[in-house]
Amino acid sequence: MKLLEGSPEVVATILRIVGVLFLALVAKKVVQRLIDRTTLRIAARTEKAPGDDRRDARQRAAERAQTLAGVLTALAAVTIWVLTVLLVLGEVGVNLAPLIAGLGIVGVALGFGAQSLVSDLVSGLFMLAEDQYGVGDLLDVDGTVGTVEHVGLRTTQIRTLDGTLWTVRNGEISKTGNFNRGWGRSVLDIGVAYGCDLRHAQEVIKTAAEEAYEDPAFKGVVKGEPEVWGVTDLGDDAVAVRLVCTTEAGAQWGLGRELRLRIKEALDREGIEIPFPQRTMWLRTEPATLTEPIPIVQAAPAGA
Repeated sequence: MKLLEGSPEVVATILRIVGVLFLALVAKKVVQRLIDRTTLRIAARTEKAPGDDRRDARQRAAERAQTLAGVLTALAAVTIWVLTVLLVLGEVGVNLAPLIAGLGIVGVALGFGAQSLVSDLVSGLFMLAEDQYGVGDLLDVDGTVGTVEHVGLRTTQIRTLDGTLWTVRNGEISKTGNFNRGWGRSVLDIGVAYGCDLRHAQEVIKTAAEEAYEDPAFKGVVKGEPEVWGVTDLGDDAVAVRLVCTTEAGAQWGLGRELRLRIKEALDREGIEIPFPQRTMWLRTEPATLTEPIPIVQAAPAGA
């Protein structure tokens, strides 16, 4: 080995090893600063949807930046120190070819065995970088609707309305619907009877919705004046009139419940019927008569 060949070479080897270690420390510091700045820019540059006035936006951005910086710093540190160890071993005369070949085989084996884990981590990184959702958001993840309670690099935990806590792997999430981003919309299809004056019914519905819009209890919840889009369906039992109200994100369901109550009361006051499914049934009271006799066919005896 080189350390045993002579004093000058030993000193030179030691100096080279010290230089490699020093460069590794400098590289680690530089990379960490670059990662911190990059993640902060990514978090701050995430576009907020129109009307998104969440108070915790800065806190969420800081948490995302911290999580991303921690993961990327750890990956960078592992890479730098692995390269440093290999360079040091090369300086002391260790043959690196078998070691690199062995590490390559181990890496391939781990790659095949941990494909799902890598997929989860990569999906988690992109999810955090793009700020697709965060803790407290009402989310629809592939049909599972609930409130996000935990967001990690590998999994996301969602609490549904009935209290069930679902843990979903980030790599398995194909699509998400976030009800707490930007703005919401309450869409109501109100059924009225065919015999009523549809124009008058639309005016009654719009008046009831405007009263809710002007109510101080809903100040700041409704983002725009209610709109009646007109008749949307001629059903078997009723004519559907559509009412649309734009709200702040997550408030569309509460406003929808209040609008249904007010519209029902307004229609009742005006005598406008909200129909329900009805069917006419004819009951036969006389026995059925046959115009022609039904021929009777007898089975032939066995062996005939």
